Amino acid sequence: DEASFGERSYRPATTEQIRDTYQVMMGQSTLDLSGLEFSADDPTEIQINVTMGNFEILVPRDADVRLNGDAVFGSVSAFGDRDMIDGYYGGFGEGPDQRGGGGQAGGQDEPELILDVDVRFGNAEVTRVG
Repeated sequence: DEASFGERSYRPATTEQIRDTYQVMMGQSTLDLSGLEFSADDPTEIQINVTMGNFEILVPRDADVRLNGDAVFGSVSAFGDRDMIDGYYGGFGEGPDQRGGGGQAGGQDEPELILDVDVRFGNAEVTRVG
Protein backbone atom coordinates (compact mmCIF):
# COMPACT_ATOMS: atom_id res chain seq x y z
CA ASP A 1 0.00 0.00 0.00
CA GLU A 2 1.10 3.53 -0.71
CA ALA A 3 2.55 5.70 2.02
CA SER A 4 1.39 9.29 2.27
CA PHE A 5 3.29 12.53 2.61
CA GLY A 6 1.53 15.80 3.40
CA GLU A 7 -2.18 15.96 4.08
CA ARG A 8 -4.42 13.09 2.94
CA SER A 9 -8.05 12.20 3.49
CA TYR A 10 -9.64 8.80 2.86
CA ARG A 11 -13.41 8.16 2.82
CA PRO A 12 -14.30 4.70 1.49
CA ALA A 13 -17.89 4.45 0.21
CA THR A 14 -18.20 0.76 1.16
CA THR A 15 -16.39 -1.62 3.52
CA GLU A 16 -15.02 -3.38 0.43
CA GLN A 17 -13.13 -0.18 -0.49
CA ILE A 18 -11.27 -0.09 2.83
CA ARG A 19 -7.58 -0.86 2.41
CA ASP A 20 -5.89 -3.42 4.62
CA THR A 21 -3.19 -0.88 5.53
CA TYR A 22 -2.92 2.92 5.67
CA GLN A 23 0.50 4.56 6.13
CA VAL A 24 1.60 8.08 6.98
CA MET A 25 5.30 8.61 6.39
CA MET A 26 5.20 12.33 7.20
CA GLY A 27 2.13 14.49 7.55
CA GLN A 28 -1.53 14.36 8.52
CA SER A 29 -4.15 11.83 7.39
CA THR A 30 -7.82 11.23 8.14
CA LEU A 31 -9.69 7.97 7.57
CA ASP A 32 -13.43 8.63 7.66
CA LEU A 33 -15.39 5.42 8.24
CA SER A 34 -18.35 7.21 9.82
CA GLY A 35 -20.76 6.54 6.94
CA LEU A 36 -20.21 2.78 6.91
CA GLU A 37 -21.93 -0.11 8.67
CA PHE A 38 -19.82 -2.86 10.21
CA SER A 39 -20.79 -6.37 11.31
CA ALA A 40 -19.40 -8.63 14.05
CA ASP A 41 -20.19 -11.57 11.74
CA ASP A 42 -17.57 -10.26 9.29
CA PRO A 43 -15.28 -7.92 11.27
CA THR A 44 -13.12 -5.41 9.40
CA GLU A 45 -9.45 -5.22 10.43
CA ILE A 46 -7.29 -2.25 9.47
CA GLN A 47 -3.56 -1.69 10.05
CA ILE A 48 -2.52 1.95 10.48
CA ASN A 49 1.16 2.91 10.53
CA VAL A 50 2.36 6.42 11.42
CA THR A 51 6.07 7.10 10.96
CA MET A 52 5.96 10.85 11.64
CA GLY A 53 2.70 12.76 11.87
CA ASN A 54 -0.91 12.46 12.91
CA PHE A 55 -3.72 10.12 11.90
CA GLU A 56 -7.39 10.60 12.76
CA ILE A 57 -9.83 7.70 12.41
CA LEU A 58 -13.54 8.59 12.41
CA VAL A 59 -15.87 5.70 13.23
CA PRO A 60 -19.68 5.42 13.49
CA ARG A 61 -21.12 6.13 16.94
CA ASP A 62 -22.62 2.63 17.20
CA ALA A 63 -19.58 0.62 16.02
CA ASP A 64 -18.03 -1.92 18.41
CA VAL A 65 -14.29 -1.22 18.12
CA ARG A 66 -11.24 -3.17 19.26
CA LEU A 67 -8.14 -0.95 19.38
CA ASN A 68 -4.65 -2.45 19.50
CA GLY A 69 -2.27 0.49 19.82
CA ASP A 70 1.46 0.99 20.15
CA ALA A 71 3.30 4.32 20.32
CA VAL A 72 7.04 4.96 20.66
CA PHE A 73 7.19 8.79 20.77
CA GLY A 74 3.57 9.91 20.74
CA SER A 75 0.15 8.56 21.58
CA VAL A 76 -2.70 6.37 20.45
CA SER A 77 -6.07 7.28 21.93
CA ALA A 78 -9.72 6.41 21.53
CA PHE A 79 -12.73 8.58 22.25
CA GLY A 80 -10.79 10.99 24.45
CA ASP A 81 -9.13 8.23 26.54
CA ARG A 82 -5.37 8.75 26.33
CA ASP A 83 -4.64 6.37 29.21
CA MET A 84 -5.84 3.22 27.46
CA ILE A 85 -4.48 2.40 24.03
CA ASP A 86 -5.52 -1.25 23.96
CA GLY A 87 -9.14 -2.04 24.58
CA TYR A 88 -12.64 -2.88 23.50
CA TYR A 89 -15.04 -0.01 22.99
CA GLY A 90 -18.66 -1.02 22.50
CA GLY A 91 -20.98 1.02 20.32
CA PHE A 92 -23.63 3.15 21.93
CA GLY A 93 -26.13 5.88 21.22
CA GLU A 94 -25.17 8.57 23.76
CA GLY A 95 -22.04 10.34 24.91
CA PRO A 96 -19.03 10.27 22.58
CA ASP A 97 -16.51 9.57 25.36
CA GLN A 98 -18.08 6.54 27.07
CA ARG A 99 -17.24 2.89 26.74
CA GLY A 100 -20.33 0.84 26.09
CA GLY A 101 -21.31 -2.71 25.24
CA GLY A 102 -18.92 -5.16 26.87
CA GLY A 103 -16.66 -2.44 28.29
CA GLN A 104 -12.93 -3.09 28.12
CA ALA A 105 -11.20 -6.03 26.51
CA GLY A 106 -12.85 -9.30 27.38
CA GLY A 107 -16.40 -7.97 27.16
CA GLN A 108 -19.22 -10.14 25.86
CA ASP A 109 -19.65 -8.29 22.57
CA GLU A 110 -17.49 -9.11 19.57
CA PRO A 111 -15.80 -6.23 17.74
CA GLU A 112 -17.06 -5.20 14.32
CA LEU A 113 -14.01 -3.06 13.61
CA ILE A 114 -10.45 -3.94 14.65
CA LEU A 115 -7.84 -1.18 14.46
CA ASP A 116 -4.16 -2.12 14.74
CA VAL A 117 -2.34 1.20 15.14
CA ASP A 118 1.44 1.65 15.25
CA VAL A 119 2.87 5.15 15.87
CA ARG A 120 6.59 5.95 15.82
CA PHE A 121 6.60 9.79 16.12
CA GLY A 122 3.18 11.42 16.35
CA ASN A 123 -0.37 10.69 17.32
CA ALA A 124 -3.36 8.61 16.30
CA GLU A 125 -6.86 9.41 17.53
CA VAL A 126 -10.06 7.38 17.12
CA THR A 127 -13.22 9.50 17.29
CA ARG A 128 -16.92 8.64 17.09
CA VAL A 129 -19.11 10.54 14.62
CA GLY A 130 -22.88 10.65 14.24
